[in-house]
Amino acid sequence: MKSSSPVITLLKPGLHLLWVVLGLGFGLSACRDLNPIARPRQNLIVRISTGTAFQNSAIVSSTLRDIDPTDPIIEHGHCYSFNNPVPTVEDSTSRLGGRNSFGTFTSNLPALLPNTTYFIRPYVRAENELIYGEMFTIVTGEVKVLGGSNVTPTGFTLTGFTSTNVNGNLSEQGFCISTTNILPTIDDTRVRVNVTANRGIFNAIITGLTANTTYYCRAYLLTADGAVEYSAPTRVNTAN
Repeated sequence: MKSSSPVITLLKPGLHLLWVVLGLGFGLSACRDLNPIARPRQNLIVRISTGTAFQNSAIVSSTLRDIDPTDPIIEHGHCYSFNNPVPTVEDSTSRLGGRNSFGTFTSNLPALLPNTTYFIRPYVRAENELIYGEMFTIVTGEVKVLGGSNVTPTGFTLTGFTSTNVNGNLSEQGFCISTTNILPTIDDTRVRVNVTANRGIFNAIITGLTANTTYYCRAYLLTADGAVEYSAPTRVNTAN
């Protein structure tokens, strides 16, 4: 029985070189996949509108100019702060989720302080990079009751004031009153006032009340998206 001898095939020098080059190419490709280099896209986001600020909330919008299909967006929104002039996602942040198309995106910013300047930046988080847009500011306003006047046994006049510039996003304003709820809401007695301006003084004549009674009163604003903002409460006593 013949023993089989190993077969040794000598590759031509050109083939050796070709294989090495191909292997090097695959290696570089793998390195690129494992360690992607983020491409700068500073102009990816631009602010196109100022935010609409209320007393305790705001609505802000920005525009996404470009989408890179090779670097998907996994999160976007706005970051904001009243004490950090260059806010980051480590500050208060709205999170609108992933996105696969360019265009305008809008965030509702809740729980803001009245009469306060907020610094805001839009952001986009892709798989390989975090991009911030242009910083801009908004100033929240304030709504308050200036007091009651023309008090009678059955009524009085309430005067309110708002410094909020709502840019047409105010659907209703007025006063809410109660004899039992020290923080009355629009679910208590509500007196609507015509919306005639973004800011300034507004009045309402309250009638049909009970003599010698304490009424708790608050001014309110109802925004176009259904949010309600209230002033601090005040008390008015009807006459005997």
